Amino acid sequence: MWTFLVEIIFQVMLPIFVLLVAGALLHRKFSFHLSSFSKLLTYFFLPVVVFVNISNSNLDASLLVEIGGFLMIQFVILASLSLGHG
Repeated sequence: MWTFLVEIIFQVMLPIFVLLVAGALLHRKFSFHLSSFSKLLTYFFLPVVVFVNISNSNLDASLLVEIGGFLMIQFVILASLSLGHG
C-alpha cells in the first residue's frame, strides 16, 4: 500500500511540482506573457499529448468506443446545462 503511494508521489506529483517551481522561477526572471503560453498549451500541446498517448496505448476498440460515448454524453449534458443558464 505505502509503496504504491510513494510511487504515485514520485512519478506523478513530484514532476508536476518541479515544473511548477521551474515555471515560477523562470517567470520571475524573464516575465513571460502568460496568456500566450496558456493559449499555446491549451490549443496545441495538450491535444498533441492526448493524441500521442491514445495512439501509443494498447486499448481495445470497444473500450475506445465506450470512452467516446461517455465523452459525447458528458458534452451533451454540459452543453444543455450551460444553455439553460445562459
